[in-house]
Amino acid sequence: MNRISGLVVTPLTIIALLGLVSCSNPPVSAGPFTYYVSADGDDSANGLNPESAWKTLDRASTQQLKPGDTLVLTGNDSLAGELKLDSTDAGDPTKPVRITSDDSFPSIVAENSAGIAVVDTSGVTIEDLAITVASDDSEDAPDGIRLYASEESGQHSSVVIRNVHIAGAYNGIAVSSDSVGDGFDEVSIESVEISDSIRNGIIIHGPDAPDYGHSNLHISDSIVSGTTGISGLETNSGSGIVIGSVQDAVIERNEAFDNGRLSDANEGPIGIWTYNSTRVLIRNNRSHDNKSQLSDGGGFGFDISTTDSTLESNYSYNNAGPGFLLIAHQGGGSTGGNIVRYNASIGDSSLNAYHGGISVIGGFSEGDYVSQIEDTIIHHNTVFPAPSSGAAALKLRGNIVGLSIHHNILDTSAGDAPSVAAVDVTDDSEISIVANQLAVNPYTSTPVFDWNGARSQTATQAESLLHNSFDNFEYTPIYPGGFEVSTVLETIAWTQPVAVSADVPEENTPSTSDLAGNPVEEPNPYVGAINPETSDQNARRQNTFERR
Repeated sequence: MNRISGLVVTPLTIIALLGLVSCSNPPVSAGPFTYYVSADGDDSANGLNPESAWKTLDRASTQQLKPGDTLVLTGNDSLAGELKLDSTDAGDPTKPVRITSDDSFPSIVAENSAGIAVVDTSGVTIEDLAITVASDDSEDAPDGIRLYASEESGQHSSVVIRNVHIAGAYNGIAVSSDSVGDGFDEVSIESVEISDSIRNGIIIHGPDAPDYGHSNLHISDSIVSGTTGISGLETNSGSGIVIGSVQDAVIERNEAFDNGRLSDANEGPIGIWTYNSTRVLIRNNRSHDNKSQLSDGGGFGFDISTTDSTLESNYSYNNAGPGFLLIAHQGGGSTGGNIVRYNASIGDSSLNAYHGGISVIGGFSEGDYVSQIEDTIIHHNTVFPAPSSGAAALKLRGNIVGLSIHHNILDTSAGDAPSVAAVDVTDDSEISIVANQLAVNPYTSTPVFDWNGARSQTATQAESLLHNSFDNFEYTPIYPGGFEVSTVLETIAWTQPVAVSADVPEENTPSTSDLAGNPVEEPNPYVGAINPETSDQNARRQNTFERR
């Protein structure tokens, strides 16, 4: 028998004391924790269950969210304000902090800089919630979600934004870095829906190439629509998805449409485009019905200093500007080492004839440094520009060095424009145009080529203008009657597959499938974006699109 401070301790006494301690003082968990925020909550509560939820996003922002923690927005009423995570929160890419909501929660009503701001930290997942903005379309409106790397904060990694709806923000999602060495790695934006933004739907930006701020970006299965743009703004606005200051990115299975209606700047907008980036793959996307009051308003683009990147198996249709734009201009670096393949442009460049369905514009700068389009390949595309504007199927301008254009369908037969037009392209541009199907209006005297003002009525005559061009041929026009999605697909399906015996360049990174998903092997002798292999090729095309 033991005696402690006058208490006689027996085995039964010890058991009783342990039981008493266990019942009255439960051990505190080391986490991770799940916290709740509700408009019906109380900021003085502990936030650890729906019944003791915090009331405001400000209170949630003051909580240090450690790796593995979850924050749930709950209740039947929206929460106004800004939820901010900074360098004291999260930080472990292997144990992300999760921000989410339950089924009853309507939305965050964003105030201040953003609905959700992630600043100088890693390991954050934002999913299954909505963000709206109550604004008067002013430039003071907040972003929906903002990722920001401040100066000398370094690289931050592993941020996922998934199944989020954002409406009315200045930028729907903005990922930014202001200085060299700072930025985000491994950012994934999946299944988001962004509507009615003011400046851009999704924008990634940072230092100019080759000092890329961000890396390993993935944007997939998302819809961006109704971005208005800003009237009177001198720089571009109104784009759907803008990728800048990024190395290594995949942009796939997204749709951008009805963007840019208020934009009246001398540049942009574009549905989906890149600039100051390298090794970007843009594939299997749709971009359509994008607008501009003055310039561009196109489907897809590789802008200044985009290098070693690929546009593959994308649909572009009904855009004011070009379906596919490759550009370099004064004040920016050259754009080159890029590939544009197995895409379709139907009814694009309706605004004017400055662009074509595919538009390649080198810089017009002079002096010690000349920005230019260089070492670019455009092959196996199908192009039917809008007939009303007089736009060519392929338009070339300015400084171009090393451009291979082969096995495309370039059809302007519904309007009065050449299949290929060049303006201010120098004789030493090293352009080759090989094995393309060409069609112009058979009832007019429209030339097949208009090369710096010199016109060729036939593809054969055009070979005298371009000594590196051969085996191009004319064919019976098949221009569609409309540009709805079903017609776009049917038009491509109608196109008769033609194999050309010309030597086909082998690509460094050959595509494995055409626009319809049929397997192809490089070098591929067929023309156009779809190259089926069966004897009943046209039927196979139609069946393919019926399945899609």
